[in-house]
Amino acid sequence: ASKSVLYMVATQNNEKIDGYSEEDAKKHSEYIENVKDKIFSYGSAESTIIFGQCYLEIEKNINNNNLNFENTKKHLSTLPLLASLIKYDVTGVIVNPSLMYEIYMPEMKKLEEAKGMESYYKEMIDINNDLVDKYSLNKDFIWDDEIFK
Repeated sequence: ASKSVLYMVATQNNEKIDGYSEEDAKKHSEYIENVKDKIFSYGSAESTIIFGQCYLEIEKNINNNNLNFENTKKHLSTLPLLASLIKYDVTGVIVNPSLMYEIYMPEMKKLEEAKGMESYYKEMIDINNDLVDKYSLNKDFIWDDEIFK
């Protein structure tokens, strides 16, 4: 999903990503549609709501030809938590979103280096923790940077 959103934004803004092709973009768009169907069919209320809000907002921006990094930053920031929630929905095991981000989302880590994204990492943590509070999720979903120290 992180690849899909990153590629969609890059394509919309005519930006190039090393190793990226139009075929990759199509493949990842199809993948995100498959993920959407599975989340809406089998996900918890929280994962469905968080994903659904992001998905609808991104679709609106695509339709308005207004998809860019700034207006997708919040949605990209939810992906580590969403990945953790989906794992929890399927297995009952909580994996901290910081671990999902560090290990499974290298494309998103590249955003930290992009111009204008200097505060992205901190904003992502704040959004994650706000969502945990908003939906009264298990406190083990609070972002934990201590895992890597």
